[in-house]
Amino acid sequence: MEKMMEFNLASREEKDAKSIVKLLRDSGFEAYFAGGYVRDKVLGVAPHDIDIASNATPDEIEKLFDKTIAVGKAFGVERVILDNNPKRVYEVATFRLEGPYSDKRRPDWVKFTSAEKDAQRRDFTINALFYDPISQEIIDYVGGLEDLEKKKLRFVGKAQDRVDEDHLRIMRAVRFKNKYQLEMDAAAEAAVKYNADLIKKVSAERIQEEFNKILLDKNRAKALGDLGSFGILGKILPEVESMKGVTQPVEFHKEGDVWEHTIKSLGSLPPDASLEVSLAVIFHDLGKPQTWQEAPDRIRFSEHDSLGAEMAGKILRRLKYPNDVIEKVIWLVKNHMFFMNFVEMRVAKQRRMMAYPESEIPDKKETWFPELLLVHQADMDGTVSTPEIERISNNNLRKIKKIWKDEQERPKEEKIPAIIDGKTIMKEFNLKPGPEIGRLKDLAQDAFLEGTIKTKEEAIKFLKNEVGEL
Repeated sequence: MEKMMEFNLASREEKDAKSIVKLLRDSGFEAYFAGGYVRDKVLGVAPHDIDIASNATPDEIEKLFDKTIAVGKAFGVERVILDNNPKRVYEVATFRLEGPYSDKRRPDWVKFTSAEKDAQRRDFTINALFYDPISQEIIDYVGGLEDLEKKKLRFVGKAQDRVDEDHLRIMRAVRFKNKYQLEMDAAAEAAVKYNADLIKKVSAERIQEEFNKILLDKNRAKALGDLGSFGILGKILPEVESMKGVTQPVEFHKEGDVWEHTIKSLGSLPPDASLEVSLAVIFHDLGKPQTWQEAPDRIRFSEHDSLGAEMAGKILRRLKYPNDVIEKVIWLVKNHMFFMNFVEMRVAKQRRMMAYPESEIPDKKETWFPELLLVHQADMDGTVSTPEIERISNNNLRKIKKIWKDEQERPKEEKIPAIIDGKTIMKEFNLKPGPEIGRLKDLAQDAFLEGTIKTKEEAIKFLKNEVGEL
């Protein structure tokens, strides 16, 4: 099926891609924009990438363009670099047929073919569309345009065949369903539920990548709920699945069990919430199932924050997350209860928490306080309690935000990372390296953070008085 549809190709990337298509066409080849770009344009969503598909082989593409990189020649993928500019790089893929997926990730063989057969090997109909930027026509061999109009998510051909080819497609189905607010057709939903156990055969790295895409979308909470209801969550995150049915004290959590609270909290995050914040919100009550205790007064979860942080670290390492992500998520989960007593803390402790991710004041580390504040806000927004408790909580949050605002507005000279270093202390007090140096540094830093001293010289004088008293 072909349908006229004029897209406004206003961006530099779109104009570049159109010029590549034109050169291919002028040289006697078929060439189109393909897949996700066409889908997003039809839906009125800003596309991220422009994929170009053609019947030109990699060798023919290399001859036609001045500079190319063979990134996947065996699979028919070449990168075309325009004007030798590393910012103007576009992938051109040859129409292809694929053999069986023995490793459930990549085809055993690839054969170059026609546009129609290329469309039939793709995952979902909405991802199998082509657009001709020259004639301004959409080429649709699989009914993807109609599915977009009806807001349907449907596998190309037999759903089971597509899942057998690549088991990760059951997670991709959940992502596309929620990202574009689609409804799975009966065959797609049945295939996703029936094959949920197959996700365990997919590598941790690929699961992580797909999960990240889910969490970086504004409909992350609905997608996580679907992972749970379709039976996938328990296969990749059994620790999160275990939160289902874990009761909470009704006076503080009228919204439901730990799982329902987590979904509600995740759904309250701003659309652009970071990956680390989204992960921390999912994991912030991870320790509750194991710390559940029915005390005389009410249900309690003693030290669930510390246990949850430990469990979060194990999960993230299992899914091969980078160390910087793991470190931040652990810290956010471990400290998500921190704000309960924040307003009453010493100013020095408040300022340390706002300035540095750890109590020791490491060098050159950005503050994680805004992310912690977001996790706390989500925790509150995911909670339904009594009007009086909510009034107290909201009032406390307003005070915390005011303290944070005042800290951000401090003059630059009051934000020195360390007022005095260990070498200076050892020289002034004739001390050798040891724990005493750290204690004196902390004394001086607390005094600086609380405004008692402002310079290095004042710090030395202050410490001499302190040492004299001791």
